[in-house]
Amino acid sequence: MARKKRSHLTHKKKSASKNPNKAPPEGLPRTQFAALKPYGSFVVEDAEGEHTTFRKDDTAYIKPYETDPSEETPPEDYWIARIREIRGTDDSSDPEDAQVWVRVQWYWSPQEVAQVVKSFKPEYCGKYEKIFSDSYDIVSSRCFSAPVQMKRYGEREFEQPFIEEDVWFCRYDFEYNMRRITPKQATVACVCGVPYIPGVDEILHFCPRPGCRSAHHQTCLLERGLVEDLSVERCRRLVATWLDAGSTDTVASLAYIDAPPRKRRKGMVTSPTVFHDDPLEDFPRELIAIAEQEIVRGTKAGGIVGNVAAVTAARNIIYKALSGDGTIPNDWETIDMIDSPFPIAAHQTTRQGFLCPSCGSPI
Repeated sequence: MARKKRSHLTHKKKSASKNPNKAPPEGLPRTQFAALKPYGSFVVEDAEGEHTTFRKDDTAYIKPYETDPSEETPPEDYWIARIREIRGTDDSSDPEDAQVWVRVQWYWSPQEVAQVVKSFKPEYCGKYEKIFSDSYDIVSSRCFSAPVQMKRYGEREFEQPFIEEDVWFCRYDFEYNMRRITPKQATVACVCGVPYIPGVDEILHFCPRPGCRSAHHQTCLLERGLVEDLSVERCRRLVATWLDAGSTDTVASLAYIDAPPRKRRKGMVTSPTVFHDDPLEDFPRELIAIAEQEIVRGTKAGGIVGNVAAVTAARNIIYKALSGDGTIPNDWETIDMIDSPFPIAAHQTTRQGFLCPSCGSPI
């Protein structure tokens, strides 16, 4: 594929185009773009002669047209888009004369979205948060600066990968013509009505119950008296705050009492067939310690994502063992999402436990 020297100028991004066959000013009409040869990647060469490859479905920095090419651009001032299609002329005799165009799907800033959807509050978004839109443009390959990592964040997701504090992430989708944001900010808000602000809020407690799956500020729980004393019994109730089971399914109710011996399976550890005072007595201590953690997130509680993946994975292993054939995997410590849980002691600022405002479960 032809290598293009980078230009620090690009076309101005438009919110929407009334004519779906037209690109932004000085861009390329879609009919002309469709007539070009498709490619899977293109290479940009910078002023120092270094080459950067961009591929289909990559997310990339695009330098805004109004910036000074001679000045360094901070990351938050770049435009960000996902590469959807790459097309260009086929000039093998002189690659420098080849023209490469890219169809991109834009990530909008919270401030841009708020100009269109008046109910959307950008102050409830994190510093490195973008909103994935359904708006497209066709831009020159010379507009591209560098690939960038963009992670997806689902506030109600359990298998949520870790997101570093200085990495771009997206949790909302924006449909321009419908003026619709998915999910709505209010649907995942705390009991106080204010959504989670990643990178700002210190500690939130998350309830994984099917009817809840929401996080609440620790300060709001304290103000409303949604607290209880710390105890061994509370720890067991935390373990039994299952992902997909009702509140009546406790550790004790699921435990096998006087059950007949089971045949040991390959690659599995057989749990005890007779439980005494503690149904979890013979489970691995490390597994229980993870499952007993409160599910938290925030600047003082494990970062943007927190410990939700590790804790819910541990509880799920215990639930399946108690409600199934009484076995847990030999390699449970290496199961994805459970290998690096956030320690509970790091976020405890009170000597009280907290309760879910909706279902009353310990959180």
